[in-house]
Amino acid sequence: MVVAGLYFWLNQDLPQLPNNLQQINLSLPTEIYSSDGERIKILGERHPIALEDISPFFTKAITAVEDSRFYRHSGIDHRGLVRALWINIRKKRIAQGGSTITQQLSKNLFFSFERNWVRKIKELLIAFQLETTFNKDQILEAYCNQIYFGSGAYGVEEAAQVYFRKRARDLTLFQAALLAGLPNSPNNANPFSHYERAMRRTEYV
Repeated sequence: MVVAGLYFWLNQDLPQLPNNLQQINLSLPTEIYSSDGERIKILGERHPIALEDISPFFTKAITAVEDSRFYRHSGIDHRGLVRALWINIRKKRIAQGGSTITQQLSKNLFFSFERNWVRKIKELLIAFQLETTFNKDQILEAYCNQIYFGSGAYGVEEAAQVYFRKRARDLTLFQAALLAGLPNSPNNANPFSHYERAMRRTEYV
């Protein structure tokens, strides 16, 4: 009864999923103007693209490093969840999320980055809804279009432009591996400011 009541309370407060993930209103970019009114820079500009327009090197690299069981689980990786739960219990705080790509998409689209148990449970519920509403490729496409890569780049198309001056579909294996290593730590692994660390992360991917 208590569990059912808790589920009902949390479920009522969940955001409504769109009919199409492409309809999600991503954060608008910030435009910077000079004193005479001329636009000089755009921060956080996004260029959503279809999954087939992303280099397969990148999609394979990002799933390998962020969620190797992405195509085999239903939105929640129970192995990773148990491991993260054990670490969190030992540290008496939410130190590790064990998040799948679907959970990360849930968090990034609908929730703040505050770490608490209520938000984590809601994140899991939305992840389950995403998996039952959309197929894996649709989820991966949305994820690739909204994750942050550092240097003001949101989405793999913008990241490819910022770091390599090319389209996401044209990324080489090395370039794809470098970009795939950024979302986990976009500032610390940024090749512009931490080149050696970025190379180590790329080799890991």
